[in-house]
Amino acid sequence: MRLLVLRKAANEYYAKERDILSYVFKNFISGNAPKTVHVMALTLATNMFAFPAGIKYMVDEAENIVGGATTLGSLQSTVSEIRKTASAVLYNYSLYLPQESAEATVDSVQTIIDVFHRHPEDETILRLLYALGNFIKRGNEVAIEMIQTGFETPTLDTELFQSTNADVRAAAQEVEQLVQYVMVEGIHALQTLGRSLLQQQ
Repeated sequence: MRLLVLRKAANEYYAKERDILSYVFKNFISGNAPKTVHVMALTLATNMFAFPAGIKYMVDEAENIVGGATTLGSLQSTVSEIRKTASAVLYNYSLYLPQESAEATVDSVQTIIDVFHRHPEDETILRLLYALGNFIKRGNEVAIEMIQTGFETPTLDTELFQSTNADVRAAAQEVEQLVQYVMVEGIHALQTLGRSLLQQQ
């Protein structure tokens, strides 16, 4: 199923037959599911973003899929593969969540900052930094303030800005620059920015 939705017809079918996906996400994106099943369900969620019908479904169901013990809970898993796959889901959400999805955005930003304190692998850190960049561009003021405050903690200074991974350091610095830019110029000035980590995959 996770591979089928990479085909347009199947993606549209499952996006329309919502009960199937709802069942999978509710029961298998959780700490109670076996690791393999958990990862497969998260991969399915990631792949649903491959086509417009899937994107619409995922955005419509954002509060259920992002919150609680689902995607955000998976980010705090002790299993590296689960964290990596959950970060891919959240990155995709950061590209498409509308401004009115304020609760999902704020919850996502808070969880990302919390996850940074848990010293995850660099792949997860990078994807979550890119997600923060996207959330900034989407203009949620509360989320931007949370990012600014979170980046001022000593733990994150060590974890991100003094990371041994050059890509992590560069991404963290760009997120910080984006926050500072918004604070000085205002949210609407974001539309004038050129290419940045906000376009990276």
